[in-house]
Amino acid sequence: MIRRFTLISLGLVAVFALGYAFLNAGSEAAPAAVSVEMTSGRNLNSIIYNVTVQNPTASPLGNVFVSGMVPEGAKYVDKSATSGGVLQGNQVVWVLNQVPAKGQTVLTYKVTAEAPAIGTNHAWIHWLSPSEKVAMSELVAADYQLIKIKGVNTRADHEKLPDGKTALTTTSGKGHQEDEIVSSGLSNVGVGEYVYLQGAEEDNLENNIVSWTWRLIGKPLGSSASLESNSKEVTRFVADRVGDYLVEVNATNAKGQSTSSTTAVTAGTFAGISLCASCHNGSVPGAKDILTTFVKTGHADKFEGTWSSYSKDSDYCIRCHTLGYNEQANNGGMDDAARASGWNSKNASILGWLKTSGWTLDQVKADPNMGRTINIQCENCHGPGATAHTGTKSFDPAVCGQCHPQPMEWKFAAHAKKDPHMATNSSCARCHTGQGYVEEWVRGNKLVMADQATPATPANVPSIEQQSGISCATCHDPHAADHTFTSGDAVKSFQLRIVGEVTAPMGWKVNAGDAATCVRCHSDNRTPQNLKDWVAGTRDRGTHENTQADVFFGKGYYDYDGKLVTTNSFHSTLPEACITCHMAANPTVGAGPDGVMGSRDDLKALSVGGHSWNMEGEWEGKVVQNTAACAQCHAGATTFNRPAAGDYDGNGKIEGVQTEVQGLMAALRAQLPKDAEGEVLNSPVTPANSTEAQRKAMWNYNLIKIDGSYGIHNTSFTVQLLQKTYKELTGKDVPGATLR
Repeated sequence: MIRRFTLISLGLVAVFALGYAFLNAGSEAAPAAVSVEMTSGRNLNSIIYNVTVQNPTASPLGNVFVSGMVPEGAKYVDKSATSGGVLQGNQVVWVLNQVPAKGQTVLTYKVTAEAPAIGTNHAWIHWLSPSEKVAMSELVAADYQLIKIKGVNTRADHEKLPDGKTALTTTSGKGHQEDEIVSSGLSNVGVGEYVYLQGAEEDNLENNIVSWTWRLIGKPLGSSASLESNSKEVTRFVADRVGDYLVEVNATNAKGQSTSSTTAVTAGTFAGISLCASCHNGSVPGAKDILTTFVKTGHADKFEGTWSSYSKDSDYCIRCHTLGYNEQANNGGMDDAARASGWNSKNASILGWLKTSGWTLDQVKADPNMGRTINIQCENCHGPGATAHTGTKSFDPAVCGQCHPQPMEWKFAAHAKKDPHMATNSSCARCHTGQGYVEEWVRGNKLVMADQATPATPANVPSIEQQSGISCATCHDPHAADHTFTSGDAVKSFQLRIVGEVTAPMGWKVNAGDAATCVRCHSDNRTPQNLKDWVAGTRDRGTHENTQADVFFGKGYYDYDGKLVTTNSFHSTLPEACITCHMAANPTVGAGPDGVMGSRDDLKALSVGGHSWNMEGEWEGKVVQNTAACAQCHAGATTFNRPAAGDYDGNGKIEGVQTEVQGLMAALRAQLPKDAEGEVLNSPVTPANSTEAQRKAMWNYNLIKIDGSYGIHNTSFTVQLLQKTYKELTGKDVPGATLR
């Protein structure tokens, strides 16, 4: 997190500067010539602070005093301060001999949180301005973020505009949430738009927060913005002027302990893609070329590509197909551009006006007002850039949820549930957070966690409270349409970040097609050396919690030096692998408003299939299985536990595949050491609590157990692996079993 602002006040100096060393009197520094920036990174209760002292002048600065607070509820980590910083009371202090001309010095120190009442941390810098003969001070702050800027959409939130106002004029005037609010969840918004703020449910030590007190402590000159509620978990305000807004929340946990946090929101106006393209087209050193790939995406020509299907009656799509559309906000969006070119909302919708007035697509594109706001552009997802370049970016699905319905399915997925303990180190964060996945698996950079950062190697993933789960931008690249395919006459792309061959940690390779993203993280996070050490008893942890791809493709098992050979079921040959079943269409659970089953408005169980990836889930109090995915091949399938081809567990009955596999697992489990809960050991395992033969079998047993499909992913492999592992361990076949 970064906070930066300047305070020049004799009052501040009188309180904080007395007795400190200041800049040498011979320096040529001018007031406010020195600036300081403070960032904080967090990994659970470990916090690192980086204080950057910047000297933009042509002369080096000496004897500059800097102090960084150790906030209440935190303990300084001994000797963690760089550049000779020492702890004095509750501050880490430095006296810098030199800050180079037109350069900077980065200072670092660490603290450990011992209580939730950490609040906002501050760093001070003090220096003397010889020309003004006064001492100068600057204050910056960095804090643990307790505020989330919340996105809202018309499918889930149904936040109505007040007083019967409308954000979208349509011909019918109803049916497309014309009077509902859409908010991106970004910290950069169009002026005139609502900003939703949500207080955290837990503090930094994972105590439940029970009350929130909000304040709008800063806003642009002339703004009348105010928070609608000062005491609810979620509040909102209208950003009614261009500029910066500063919001504070004081949160109290169930123990009565309080902590505070601030966040900034910037409101501005929309410029259009040409402004962004002026730098991000490859012509400016240091500015990444994004335009070259973005123009090939479906977003970049959405309005143009859909123009022929628009009509005066089919006119509601414009809210998503253009830039900044909101008829209640005057911020340079498409509605404002259309008004400037002659549209009057009292007479028709924009598309109704364009179509009945005889406008052609070429004329719209050439129009100096509307031409800059058609299609889906940079500012749709990054916020307006005409008045400020904020560099805002987010992995929050709310950004995509402004228009796409898939986040309605995603919220039921395990991917949507972020566990902070799964993002505490690079090995976990690369699959358990969106930013970690993209940084390591896509960009190829080794992760540097917030509490591992140094001036030389800054963090490349956010603090835990700011990381996302596995969301839209984890798997999909919003800026590129690679890995194209042909559908009819059209060339399309799912904009997936990775497609094709994947090398698993265990060393096996597979062409997973569009499911490469799934396989990348759902293949056992163990190496062949890990397996070797496990068998030898020198590694106490077995298979990881992600063996689904290993089982699906029949890999990653202990093969008893090549003696244990298995075959795979047909599933392993499916071109789209995981996607074929786990992303099958949401099952229909009833007729829609028209009362007719099989029509476009059928009711769907959004908690199953699609971007929920669930094969089974609860919907409106009932358990729903997406067996339609199975019925594509297994005609008439009504359950995943389809009839087995034999009595694999030897209990004298031929039951469902999953029941047979569970019976096989029980037979093998009976031969293996167990933990206090009666489960087969997976950690810790040592030569003292297991034999080598048992460890070999435990690896294979846990591979199947953790997969969790009980034979559905790969029936042949699963049954063979369990039966043959049983024989290797006991010296005999499973009694009475049909062997595969």
